[in-house]
Amino acid sequence: MLQKKILTIWNEKDGYGSLRSHLEKGGYELVNINNNKNVLDVTRISKPDLILLDINLFEMEGLDLCKTLRSCSTIPIIMLAESNDINDKIAGLDTGADDYITKPFSSLEVVARVRAVLRRNIRISVNRFACQN
Repeated sequence: MLQKKILTIWNEKDGYGSLRSHLEKGGYELVNINNNKNVLDVTRISKPDLILLDINLFEMEGLDLCKTLRSCSTIPIIMLAESNDINDKIAGLDTGADDYITKPFSSLEVVARVRAVLRRNIRISVNRFACQN
């Protein structure tokens, strides 16, 4: 079985060490980007099976980035967010996220949700990313 690749879009300084460790122990290959300047290029090159997106990003709002990714990609996206407000959750899911997880979270739960989303999103086609620069 091929190792699944996850593109993580988060700032490592935000305390993602435990989650990173649990994902790697779960057999996932991680590609991290801690800004959104080159997200589309990194996504196209790395060909991830799933994207973990912290919506509290630097230059571009995470919801806008999710919308951009979703407009040209079927790669599953799980949002990580600080807001537990129901309207924020709805906005995240309506923007295109496949799941929305609020902080603080259990790393084990996130890994379980990653498995569940990947299970539901079996790769149908080789090219799931068609964004142009």
